[in-house]
Amino acid sequence: MRISESLAALLIFLSASMIPFGCQNHSPAPPPEFVHVTDLVPDAILEIRYYSTFNFVGTRIDSYQAPVAILTRRAAQSLKQAESLLKAQGYAIKIYDAYRPQSAVDHFVRWAEDESDTAMKKLFYPEVDKSRLFELDYIVARSGHSRGSTVDLTLVDRRTGKEVDMGSPFDFFGPVSHHGTTLITPEQAANRDILKNAMISAGFKLYPEEWWHYTLVNEPYPDTYFDFPVASTLNAYPPKYPIPHPPDSDTGIAGADAAAGQGDHPDSPYFKHRNYHDLTNTKSLTILSGFKTFQQTTEVHCGPAAALMVEHYFGKTDGDEIAIGNLMHHADYQAAREDEKQPDAEWATTVDQMAGYFTSIGWDTRSSLTEGKLENGATFADFFQFRDWTVAKLQEQTPIMVEWLDWGGHWQVIIGYDTMDSEWPGDDMLIL
Repeated sequence: MRISESLAALLIFLSASMIPFGCQNHSPAPPPEFVHVTDLVPDAILEIRYYSTFNFVGTRIDSYQAPVAILTRRAAQSLKQAESLLKAQGYAIKIYDAYRPQSAVDHFVRWAEDESDTAMKKLFYPEVDKSRLFELDYIVARSGHSRGSTVDLTLVDRRTGKEVDMGSPFDFFGPVSHHGTTLITPEQAANRDILKNAMISAGFKLYPEEWWHYTLVNEPYPDTYFDFPVASTLNAYPPKYPIPHPPDSDTGIAGADAAAGQGDHPDSPYFKHRNYHDLTNTKSLTILSGFKTFQQTTEVHCGPAAALMVEHYFGKTDGDEIAIGNLMHHADYQAAREDEKQPDAEWATTVDQMAGYFTSIGWDTRSSLTEGKLENGATFADFFQFRDWTVAKLQEQTPIMVEWLDWGGHWQVIIGYDTMDSEWPGDDMLIL
């Protein structure tokens, strides 16, 4: 399909309120690539220590709301490979921890700063003075676990159901937990090597001071530290982010909710992810973080609803759907709400009306009407040009408004583009 056959128009709106684009350090919600480990590795045994009180702090750790293990999909897939290698040798894997919220790391820091709290010292750090936990890097302000591709695990003998002897317990602070230590027996060292060899073969790297700690070499979020909770449900949509509707509106009668589910794509990795507001840039994803959504209240309000979302993104929050429609059409848009039998063409928003509206409120407006087209009428020469142009505009924090011909002229706003970490454009994702 040519781009010109699927996009009727592309509008770019530039505002002096734009700010430089940058990667955030924390995000309160997971990108869609995060999964529960047991969805991909159903035989994994979970003993999530920070959900329990059996850990070096002695209490349940902040943001651990359920005894589940969460990883990026890429890390979970690699862990599945390691588990298969180990299963062939007669072992199962037991996971102690995986993704760890930044707020949990902050809990560790607060605990370490309180030198009087030594309730669990005998079990986890008997030979280490608590005052030296920061100095010795047992407690740090940032953990690789918060990037979502690190896992703490051990081996279980599938025949006996018992943990394999690794020479020291999980989370034991001391040289005996280091790789290459001489403080353990040859058999214990061999057991560590079985785990190490399988994890490295599957694409993980070890942490020299902790035999249980492995991080995916090609982790998808090497610079992002997340802070969504460890919970049994991922990607719940926070209701505070959408732009509120007028009290008398009903999106289920003639708005987009009336067609709910008709455009679903269950095979997409983004299908179950509804909190796009908190997504941040990754290697493959470019997105307008903080973009608030609005559900149109009538069948013909997609244009004004799209304009309202763009206005809110740039901090203009005094408009409303009906007023924007009135300015676009110079007609009584309330009539369209009260009488949906009006011909759609009479109320549809054209490209020049959309561009004219933003020009009328003083915005610098660019569109396919003013930027020109190729000789064959297409907006772009090929999909690669469209992809590069779209990503560049999103990196500039520029929303892209589009009218889709195959939806009968439906206006939407492109806020994200994911290359899915491949050169092939066939699996690319547009987020609108």
